[in-house]
Amino acid sequence: MRTIKLRYQRRFPATFFHVKSRRTTRLSLVRLTFVLGIELLNLATLANHNIKGIKVGEEEVNITLDTNDTMLFLRDLKSVHSLLEELDLFKNCSGFELNKAKTEATWLGSWADRSVTPFGLRWPNDSIHALGIHFSSDQAVSDKLDFESKLNELQNILNSWKRRKLTLLGKVNITKFLGLSLFLMLPSCLYRTCLIKKLDAITFDFLWEGSPTK
Repeated sequence: MRTIKLRYQRRFPATFFHVKSRRTTRLSLVRLTFVLGIELLNLATLANHNIKGIKVGEEEVNITLDTNDTMLFLRDLKSVHSLLEELDLFKNCSGFELNKAKTEATWLGSWADRSVTPFGLRWPNDSIHALGIHFSSDQAVSDKLDFESKLNELQNILNSWKRRKLTLLGKVNITKFLGLSLFLMLPSCLYRTCLIKKLDAITFDFLWEGSPTK
């Protein structure tokens, strides 16, 4: 099993629509057309019985459409070949092709220890990255990339404000808007007790200047 994150690059400019209006209207139409095209790709992928996803409970999952990424969870090599054929057809119809230099893939499950890197895609050693989140089969690697770096950044931000004479309300605002905002994009399911304790320790130390909480 593997997950593949797709990115696309334009092969030629779209010339199917001629909108004689402001530039913003033309751009909106291009964006809408792109979204509709991606949705057609999604439907074609789901309808292709040769592209098999992975089982999560009783449901089969093979594709997720995010803000600027498409992620696919494929069961076997045959599914990958069928997907690439589908993408070639999509390229011929839309002018968008798979950008293999930016497409990331990783092995999952019982294949997680495989070292082969087929299909000309990028195969990162530790994790793949989508929507600001690192996905890895190693929990320690995910914690380090997703949380530890942000905890260090939070510590540096709060340290830079410690020398200033701030009221408690000012400290709360700094903590909320400059510090805790770093963690907004991380889903709550990724938070673990040990990481929450570290976050509490850093913020409480800044709010109460090392004194016991009040």
